[in-house]
Parts: sequence; C-alpha cells; structure tokens
Amino acid sequence: MDLTDYYQEDCVNQANYLALCPNHSAMYQHANGSSERMKDMFIDLETNELDVVLAQMDTTIYFTKTHIADLKTVIRVDNDVLTVISASGTNGVEG
Repeated sequence: MDLTDYYQEDCVNQANYLALCPNHSAMYQHANGSSERMKDMFIDLETNELDVVLAQMDTTIYFTKTHIADLKTVIRVDNDVLTVISASGTNGVEG
C-alpha cells in the first residue's frame, strides 16, 4: 500500500493522502489524465465514486461518505485561507 498525495495544488493542509496499491499509486502520480480537473470534479462529487483517467484508462476512486465530507471541508478551508492570503498581498509568511 502506498500513500499518494491526493490534493496538492495550492494546498495549505498537507495531510491528505490516498492509500493505493503500488501499481495504482504509480498510475496516479505519473499518468493521471484527470489531475488538472480533479479538485473541481471532487467538489461536484454526488456519489462515492470519482471517475478518473489513469494511464489512459477510465477508472474509479471510491471514497467513503466520511472521507468525502472531510476532504470537501479541507478544500473549502484551504480556499478560504488562500483567499485571505491573496487579499492581504502576502505569501502567508510573516516577518
């Protein structure tokens, strides 16, 4: 089982990982045809299954309802923090 960063793009909270088998982990990291749209696709997710393209193959990632709620909260909080940082004109580093 490999831990793969699920949500990296401009992410304030770095503790989000998917547990995938080594093959799917490599496909997710190196041949993810859905990566640019994945955040928006997840936010719009209405079922437990997220349809993605890995290594040019359609596949599905299954999320429990708890994980969906948790990850959507993290995305919302990250977006809020990034909005505040952007509005303040800083990169989030004090000093």
